Amino acid sequence: FCQIVTGSYCGVVGTGRDRKVVNSIKGPDLINTPLAFYQKIGSSLEDLDDFSNDFLAETVGVDAELSELPYPASIVLYFALRWKMSVGLAPYSNDEVNRTFKAFYWRNVLANRYDQGFLTQFSADLKDLDRIIADAHSEFGKSSWISKINSSLDAIFGIDNPAKTVNEIRDNLLSEETRGALRQLYLLKIKSLTKHDIVDGGNLDWSTVTSSEKVQLHHIFPRDWCANNSASHPIIEECGANCLANLTPLKANTNNKWKANSPSTAISNLNLSFQNNGLAFDGAFIDATAFSYLEKNNISEFWKRRADLLANKIQIMQNVN
Repeated sequence: FCQIVTGSYCGVVGTGRDRKVVNSIKGPDLINTPLAFYQKIGSSLEDLDDFSNDFLAETVGVDAELSELPYPASIVLYFALRWKMSVGLAPYSNDEVNRTFKAFYWRNVLANRYDQGFLTQFSADLKDLDRIIADAHSEFGKSSWISKINSSLDAIFGIDNPAKTVNEIRDNLLSEETRGALRQLYLLKIKSLTKHDIVDGGNLDWSTVTSSEKVQLHHIFPRDWCANNSASHPIIEECGANCLANLTPLKANTNNKWKANSPSTAISNLNLSFQNNGLAFDGAFIDATAFSYLEKNNISEFWKRRADLLANKIQIMQNVN
């Protein structure tokens, strides 16, 4: 919270207590942020609540706990931009901020750019984001605005952090060694886009308190099945049962029905078909082709197909579209 206050202060004022420069969200800057500004933010919590809701809806696409967010402190950049706008010191709109920051955030995490030195990078990124959104403001609503923002983002990231390709993302999804911020980002994407349970087709409600309806990420090819069949399916050893291509949200009661069965057995026992539940399967990145692989327990082709579907969806998040 103190970082959000100081980050917002950085966006509108440059000096703090005793005329000390405040230009980051490191410890000394938190202390040098004037008490009056802390109080001002404290009396504007409804605004911060709106910022939080918009960030989750527009950038992440789903409600999430702070611990689920990759580089959680980077959302301070978003709060700082929105605060500057809310006090009338920026010309741009919510939509301009949301669309630009979304592309920045996804590209930033995919590049692992904040693994080190984020607190030092914060000030430069805040200034750059504020500048590129303001500079492009007059063209908002035109196709030229999109190309200008994307070119400006290319300049921020530079040649050292090019946008990730579909193949690079696909490789991440096919490895259980994908850890940290990257894994968190991919899990959020799976969570945000999968709206229906693939077994009963019902809506997934992540906030429910009903035990049978509670939603968690589960293995499509169960871990026990993978352990017992790794000799005949080399991809299991290569990628690992915990690879992201093998995970999908399921409600507790439907996960109990799937249990440790192979997909072909579960599909047969539960009388599942793609035709009868295509919306749910498509939403879980299991198209008709992928479903046909599931019916045959063709784990290699299924994981590759699903990773490809996910990768193509994620790759475009790196640009304003």
